[in-house]
Amino acid sequence: MSLSRGTVAGKLGDFIVDQAAANATYSLVKGSSTVVYSAYVDNTSNTHAVYLKLYNHATPTVGSTIPAFLVKVQASAKFTMFWPVGPTLGNACTFACVQEPGTAGTTSPVNNTRVIVVAT
Repeated sequence: MSLSRGTVAGKLGDFIVDQAAANATYSLVKGSSTVVYSAYVDNTSNTHAVYLKLYNHATPTVGSTIPAFLVKVQASAKFTMFWPVGPTLGNACTFACVQEPGTAGTTSPVNNTRVIVVAT
């Protein structure tokens, strides 16, 4: 699993978090109040849909913590979501990627699913 963080110059986002193999283990974007501007999911390596869970929590329990956002990405597809006025997650921002819809999903994607989040 490869997670990288970097600085983005400009108005939309102070940093970018790139997870090359997102799965049912949460990844931390920021451990305090966060404004999310975009989320990108590359699910082209899988023959099943995946669900990106964005949490307003620094240490969520995947499968029981209710996500702030839940986005379905079809099999063999890419998806990008942009927020012109980014939502604020007041506690923290983390994400996980699973195969099942809803809060209870805990099964990791079969193959690598890349997630990129731009936030401040």
